[in-house]
Amino acid sequence: MLEIVNSIKDDAQDFYAMQLNFSDLLEHYKNEYQLKISVNIINDLLRDAKGWVVVTSNYDIFIVCKRVDPRTMKKLIFQLRYLYMDDPLAYDEKGDDNEKFATIYDLAQDWPSFFSTVRAKIKLLQAEKPQKVFEVKPQTLTPEKLMSIEAMIGKSNIAPALRQQPICIENNEGLRIMFTETYINMGSLTELLGANVDFASNRWLFKYFTELLDIRVIELLKKTPKRYLARPVSLNFNVQTLLTDVFSEFANRLEAGVKKNIVIEIHVADIFTDMLAFQTARGILQSHGFRLCLDGMDALSFRQLDRNSLGFDFAKMFWNADMKADVKTADNVSLYSAINRCGKSRVILCRCDSAEAIAFGKKLGISLFQGRYIDKQINPDAEFTN
Repeated sequence: MLEIVNSIKDDAQDFYAMQLNFSDLLEHYKNEYQLKISVNIINDLLRDAKGWVVVTSNYDIFIVCKRVDPRTMKKLIFQLRYLYMDDPLAYDEKGDDNEKFATIYDLAQDWPSFFSTVRAKIKLLQAEKPQKVFEVKPQTLTPEKLMSIEAMIGKSNIAPALRQQPICIENNEGLRIMFTETYINMGSLTELLGANVDFASNRWLFKYFTELLDIRVIELLKKTPKRYLARPVSLNFNVQTLLTDVFSEFANRLEAGVKKNIVIEIHVADIFTDMLAFQTARGILQSHGFRLCLDGMDALSFRQLDRNSLGFDFAKMFWNADMKADVKTADNVSLYSAINRCGKSRVILCRCDSAEAIAFGKKLGISLFQGRYIDKQINPDAEFTN
């Protein structure tokens, strides 16, 4: 960081900097998951800027960006403050913004002050491990390549890449399908398009193409509603897709009885990328009678989200083998409390690949499950593997 600040000294009038004082967060919020969401939000808002994001070993974040609108920096602080809204570092006891949360520097005037701040931080961390550096870069694909792939998506039949995976309730009577998730298998899509592109290799590339695919999925649902919407389903969409005229026209065409059987799944990282957009999209979904499911959470992040403030109907938490079977551990006691606050009938344990996962979920009061183990119980002769 010190080298970066030194390198721009003679060109400082074009730069802004920010210090996010996350080392002062409660210990509960200082974890890799929260850090990853924070960095994703930063990269999303500053994706077109030249600059650097440096994360220190005690969770402070330093940002240096060239020719960025100061209003964008303030918007960034707003979104990050919302992410940590329950921490006193974000808001004081009166509910006002806590000024200690972040500091913005106009390096045209504040370069010496920022340099001193960085140097003081380094002295505090000299005994710590090396820092993590993430350079903010735009997409590296050429416009021609992007247009070529977009054209292939636009003209290809994507139906062969669609997969369906049931979400079931497990009770004394066995398994019963509550609704079925319909989604695009990215591996199948890549093979179908023959694009020789790893869609998951770049976060912005992935988001760009999934928004295109959202529109294609909507078109497919409109053409063949009896095939995909005859029974309760869940559909994965980006927040921005829900704000389009294409989605609005699709929703307006559906009967009320069909809408109430559709759950819209949104990835939790997409929510915090633009909280205002999410709130608008949530209002649209609720006005039509759709239900909302938050996806993409592990046990740690699930404990940190509040259903009342975010207004979702279901939450997906994925199983992994690191979860301890003993429900009396401190982490699992905390998780059990979070499940109760959310509502046991609202939580879906996904990625369940074994009977062990189901048993663990049931101990915590969960009754909704999804995963390959469930697939095998429901349809052991299935042609495709989810």
